[in-house]
Amino acid sequence: MTSPDNEKNVYEQLIWALNKYITDIRRNMALLVSCLVIFIGILVYINYKKSSVYKASFTVTYEDLTRKVYGDRLSKLNSLLENNRAKAGALLNTSDGALKSLRKIEGKNILGEKLSEDLNTDRIPFVVSMYITDTAYVDELQSNILQFLESGNEYLSEKRQMKMNEYEQELKFINKQLSMMDSLKTVYNNEESTSSKKSSSADGGTTLYELSYTLYKRKQELNEKLTMPKNLYVIDDAIVTNQSHKSYIVMTLLGLIIGLVVYTILAYIVVPAIRYKG
Repeated sequence: MTSPDNEKNVYEQLIWALNKYITDIRRNMALLVSCLVIFIGILVYINYKKSSVYKASFTVTYEDLTRKVYGDRLSKLNSLLENNRAKAGALLNTSDGALKSLRKIEGKNILGEKLSEDLNTDRIPFVVSMYITDTAYVDELQSNILQFLESGNEYLSEKRQMKMNEYEQELKFINKQLSMMDSLKTVYNNEESTSSKKSSSADGGTTLYELSYTLYKRKQELNEKLTMPKNLYVIDDAIVTNQSHKSYIVMTLLGLIIGLVVYTILAYIVVPAIRYKG
């Protein structure tokens, strides 16, 4: 088919181009069908595999370090899951079934940003997501991941133990101070003196009660920290949901488009280049 004359309008030129494209499709039908089958099949298969993977997320609150540190540790663990699953299983200290089920781990802040890129130093909780094929291992994996972040190396363990010792020493000091203040308050309450002395005593007693209350509040904080000695705690347990996957119709249409694009490249660029004789 010859090209239309330059005088013909755009519509006629478009019709000519489409007619030529359809004619070429008929001549290269095997190539077109191969492209469509390959790419539609690949996308449908990927979509099918995703439909059997579940996502479970839990929220973690913490006291030490920064979110980026925890994000980096999760990224390294995820890299091991891809390249050295045996070592990843050893670090997580998890069962073979749980390790086999685990596909991916990722950490994000509450804004949905990657934890490994979060440089903020505030103490806002973050979210850990795990992708698994068997929901029976959700609790085990949540516990093991938390333990990995809590005391995955000697530095974190020793630092936490040192902090616990500091809390205990501070608590002993506060208890001594409170005991002394109780004695002083008894003296103030039993003191019988002139009115001027009573006024002075009352002022001192007010200050003493305020200091005593401040120490008492700090004692409560320390007791809470000693009662909950870990650095990380889950404040929202993992909830399992199907990992979102695309509609099969959408994936088929996407495969159709990709197949046509690849066919066009092959039919009009690659094949003519191969057949070119100069």
